[in-house]
Amino acid sequence: MSAAGWKLILAGTVFNLLWLMIVIGQEQYIWIAGLILLSVWWLVPDSCLFSLTLAIPGIIMDSALTRFGVFVFADNTFPGWLIILWLSFATFVWSVRQPILQRSSGAVIVLGGIGGTLSYLAGARLEAVELPLGLVVSAGILLGCWFLFSTAALWWLERFHRQANRDVTA
Repeated sequence: MSAAGWKLILAGTVFNLLWLMIVIGQEQYIWIAGLILLSVWWLVPDSCLFSLTLAIPGIIMDSALTRFGVFVFADNTFPGWLIILWLSFATFVWSVRQPILQRSSGAVIVLGGIGGTLSYLAGARLEAVELPLGLVVSAGILLGCWFLFSTAALWWLERFHRQANRDVTA
């Protein structure tokens, strides 16, 4: 397997373990997730700006879904652990940008839409979030939101990647 393949497997494994830790532990392990995130940003400094740029619209999307009753979190508040999760997801996307950008846009958007939706359904199964509209309605809304978000995320990723390459060659 190539070095890029190993990097993708490593990044995917680390992110999925981090996702699981954050979703199961929520506020209890937020400090560990924050330290991991800061460590990655220190090791890969250009990931921080992209992460903030991608995470902010994701947090806004989730805030809107919470406001409109698609999600309900404990204590009816938007959780801090979800902000860390968004930053971690965006950092993961940046770290695997090469394989993402080598795929067709359609495939990336479809996989992003399905993957994003499934992550929330899994979060509900793990009791990190409630879906008061029911599984089918919530999944439909999430799928639409994640298709749109994946489209925007791919657009941002392409632009940031081009800018990062310009900075390296300049």
